[in-house]
Amino acid sequence: MKLNRLTVTAKQENASSNTLNARLYLALVDDPNVKSHVITISQKPMSFNTGIVGNTLYVSENADETQVVSLQGSSRMKWIAELEQPEPALVHTYAVKLVGEKGDAMSWGSEYSMGTKFKIQLPKILYKDANRDITYHVKLTLAGTDVSSRIAIVRKVLKPISISVANLYGGYGALGNGILSTFRDYGIYSTFFGSQGIVYMPVTPTLPNNESNSAGVGANIPDNVNVLFSGRYATTVSNYYDNLITWLENSPNKNRFAIVSLDNSNSENQALFAKFTSWGYKYRGNTGSYASWVTSHTNDPVWDYIVKNGPFSNFRPSQQINFNAMFYRDGISGTFDVPTGVTSVLEVAGNGCSLSIDLQRRIIFLGDSQHTNTWTPACNALATVTDNEYYGRGVLWATLWAIIYNTAQYGDHFTDVFNTR
Repeated sequence: MKLNRLTVTAKQENASSNTLNARLYLALVDDPNVKSHVITISQKPMSFNTGIVGNTLYVSENADETQVVSLQGSSRMKWIAELEQPEPALVHTYAVKLVGEKGDAMSWGSEYSMGTKFKIQLPKILYKDANRDITYHVKLTLAGTDVSSRIAIVRKVLKPISISVANLYGGYGALGNGILSTFRDYGIYSTFFGSQGIVYMPVTPTLPNNESNSAGVGANIPDNVNVLFSGRYATTVSNYYDNLITWLENSPNKNRFAIVSLDNSNSENQALFAKFTSWGYKYRGNTGSYASWVTSHTNDPVWDYIVKNGPFSNFRPSQQINFNAMFYRDGISGTFDVPTGVTSVLEVAGNGCSLSIDLQRRIIFLGDSQHTNTWTPACNALATVTDNEYYGRGVLWATLWAIIYNTAQYGDHFTDVFNTR
């Protein structure tokens, strides 16, 4: 008997997610009642493979993107990627991007050929959700079908960098000096900063409490120090400020922060600011007895962090910041002009800035440390103070510490969120 072979060809690929089954039998032409056994024919669904073990990719603290993904499947297929938001929801919605192998932009929801490789990029600005694991899911679907697969993109909880605070030099502007005592108290108030604080920190920081010149680290700044208070400028130690600038510019984790006080004479402040001219700062003088709020801001996320959406902006909803408040200053102080992109918070009318925040270079200039202690409520009284001028000053000093500490803990995971103007 001669064997005959029969080939059954599907009309098209199985675009469903289920196996399709058909029943086939053969009948004699001369006698249709004579039939063969039933033959079951199965067509499996189209499929592809992500090539990812466990379909999970991890993003580290220092790398903001996944490894390259190369899907495995028929070259005739196309795929679509859709982003699914984490559960529970994040504090903010972040710009998670689909990019090509070399970083070129791709689009969620668009069709790409099977051979197109891709990566997922997460922004570094996840600090508001830093204290939890974050898992996004990416749904990959074969175009024109309901065949899909999901991969998890996991960014493990950010580990805060340990905070180490020091004085560059002693005297006015150093932590431990009596004029900065109220401000220092804000920085060690566990209700504000700590494991149960408004701003999460594993532990409430320990701050210097010695204003002596010998306690400063300006001659040799330790690598682990990430917050420096300037102390008073002196010609004999002017090279300390060269060290400070080098220390700021060579920050491995972009988390070093300096607070420079202008509690100096005019000539000393002029010499001090000569160190910062290349950054665009210019010294003005020390005219005027009071500073006031700078209330004219356009698209300024640092200002918004102080007065609208920061951790202390709505500390007491029943109170409102009175922007008519004045901030005391004396003759041992200074004013200055700031470069583009720096937030001016306080000013002496007609004579320049008296408090600035520069998150690009991670430095605060304080025109007079007297701003922080005169007419400012104690840290533990901010919850009960009813004078809106006092309340606003307290909110400001608490927010400065939040900026300092978050930068020191998270570097550009925190500061990048302000790079929007």
